[in-house]
Amino acid sequence: MLMTKQLPSGGNSTSIKQHPPRCHVERSETSAVASRYFRFGGDSGVTSQCGYSWWCHKVISPMTLPIKRVKFRRLALIRALFVFVLLTSIVHGGFAQWAKTIDCPSGRVYRDIRKDAGRSEYCDHMLPGSLQVKDGPSRFWFSSDFEGGAGKYNEGREVGRWKECNRFGSCEQKNYPELDPDELQRPNIKPSIPLEYIQGKYVFDFASCRRTKITYTENGEPALELNINPGPDGCLYAYSAENEIEHGMESRDLGHHCIIPFQVGQKAFDSLDLMSELPKVGLPQYCKHDILITGPGPVDVEPSNGKSSAQIFTAKYDNGNNGTGIAQARMHFQKDAASRSDRCVVRFDPTTRNLYLLSDQPGKYLGPIAVGSDDSLWNNECLLSGCSNGRLSGTTLIVQFAIRFNPVQFAGPHHMYLELIDAQRHSEAAGDVGEWTVPTEEAEAHLTAWPSNRTCPATPSPLH
Repeated sequence: MLMTKQLPSGGNSTSIKQHPPRCHVERSETSAVASRYFRFGGDSGVTSQCGYSWWCHKVISPMTLPIKRVKFRRLALIRALFVFVLLTSIVHGGFAQWAKTIDCPSGRVYRDIRKDAGRSEYCDHMLPGSLQVKDGPSRFWFSSDFEGGAGKYNEGREVGRWKECNRFGSCEQKNYPELDPDELQRPNIKPSIPLEYIQGKYVFDFASCRRTKITYTENGEPALELNINPGPDGCLYAYSAENEIEHGMESRDLGHHCIIPFQVGQKAFDSLDLMSELPKVGLPQYCKHDILITGPGPVDVEPSNGKSSAQIFTAKYDNGNNGTGIAQARMHFQKDAASRSDRCVVRFDPTTRNLYLLSDQPGKYLGPIAVGSDDSLWNNECLLSGCSNGRLSGTTLIVQFAIRFNPVQFAGPHHMYLELIDAQRHSEAAGDVGEWTVPTEEAEAHLTAWPSNRTCPATPSPLH
């Protein structure tokens, strides 16, 4: 959500509840904060008459022996030390409450955005047509004790002195002018937002083209970010949908951009979508989609962990969109990534739809056998069944590897890795994608020849 509630401000409660007789609560500033943490953040699992778990203890009579007073003081000291350590870990662990650090100009909306361990504070200027721009002071943090930047926005662009830091702690001071030198060279430049909503129309000022970041909202939530920048060939409008901003390169369609000549001047349209609006008024198509070009790569496997001596594993590989394609899809079971023996490596070639199994002689494969067949391949570690299957679904290659493991030679935990060889013979490997444990069979299994069972481990599910 774009609008978030301000967390309760800091400060310690000074009120003391009435408790039953023979129950006393230590109300130091430290214990007040700690009790408030446990009330909101979790339950200690211990109950007492006064409701403060281990802050509640019996009152010691003045006639108690001195040795009991010493024990009490020692216990109190231990408790105080524990609370101090607890509070220190809370602050450094991210439980510290954030305080408001900026004041927005009149008519601007204060934003306090929390994401992961970080935070952004800024001010929004709400405009007609569901548009908004940042306007006023702004700060952001990578974490509670690690500031990433601070400065000021003026109608959608950074201005004045800014502190900017990277994640490695390197910071620099920057100065952003009201208008950049290249903008000042254009006679039609205006120090205002080059997009307005007037009488039901979105009016674009391509001649002015002031560098600006604008957000379009739907139902009060950010839906589209529009970055306007002047370039040598005209005014650049770059569109990014909110889900693309959130997920980054998970989406190959990164939105679209338009480069409109400055001489087009001002134009009014029914929507912000210049790709569809420009042809309606007889202008050339100045827009095009931005596509992320990727090569093939491994994705994941299901199940990613478990324990059995027979299983069908569903491995996924991204075919990419650079036209290279996948020549071999492999899956490894081995003690670690560096292992070159005592491993099970299975392979599917999508072009021929053949299956292979790495033999006990390194570098040599057994096979091929066809997918969907009754044949099988085996070595001392595992068996690959012909009931395995594979198909390309969109840009994803899905392979079902039906495998039986030798419970004598290959017992114990093994890491799983995915690898592929593309059509240009380049190798792409994924890190550890899971762990599979082969159980040790009973002693009678040692007397049985391997493999005693060559049937399919299960009925493969249809691939979609």
